[in-house]
Amino acid sequence: MLVTDRDALVCDLWETYAVTDFEALPVRTLAALSFGLGENSRIKRAMAGRTVDMSQLMLAGIFDCLAGIRWMLAGGAGEAPKSVINTLLGVEDNESGDVVSFSTPEEWEAERRRILGEE
Repeated sequence: MLVTDRDALVCDLWETYAVTDFEALPVRTLAALSFGLGENSRIKRAMAGRTVDMSQLMLAGIFDCLAGIRWMLAGGAGEAPKSVINTLLGVEDNESGDVVSFSTPEEWEAERRRILGEE
């Protein structure tokens, strides 16, 4: 954790446990306190490669779903709304339009077999 982001760990220890000098703690105690930090702590987010916490991602997901529903109820006119989750995670939206649809279950089964190499 210290190698990943020392400052984040210091901030989390201070915020959670009011530890001002973590270097004075025994290593086992420091390890136990660090392990006990919440999943949304700065250091655990940094180690997981996330910049936002799970509650923010869940709210963004709710917003994306509602924006999609609103867009569909409006008849799908205009450009589809951009994904807030993808923006937060730094992922590009799929704008290529590579959507495959099937008219019958048999068409879907045939494509599935083709992809799996069963034909």
